Amino acid sequence: MEIRFKAIVSSKSIVRNPQGEKMIKIELVEERELPPPVFYSSKDSELAREVLPIVQQVMRVLPVQPPSSIPIPRLTLWLTEDEWEALNPKPEVGEKIVVIVSGSTIKVARKVEGEDFGEQQ
Repeated sequence: MEIRFKAIVSSKSIVRNPQGEKMIKIELVEERELPPPVFYSSKDSELAREVLPIVQQVMRVLPVQPPSSIPIPRLTLWLTEDEWEALNPKPEVGEKIVVIVSGSTIKVARKVEGEDFGEQQ
């Protein structure tokens, strides 16, 4: 079975391992869509039937919109300083990445525009 998911480089940081060597930590997150807000009203409530359309309109015109997606941590990659230096081109924060897990293999690849890697399975 093969698992694929799209990820975004959310951060890069330099940390020291227990031996004092520099390590580069690359965090990948998956953006998951949030469902729109749902408003419930009782059929018996006249007040709710009158107020609900007004609340929905106010939510649509608010200058600060609630987030439409949330980042879910999926993979953290640790590289030695030498591995980081050998990596070319280096991943940038915000870059789209595809992670493929198949059997005992994990592949991390840059997403090429127009190329469809499929959805999470």
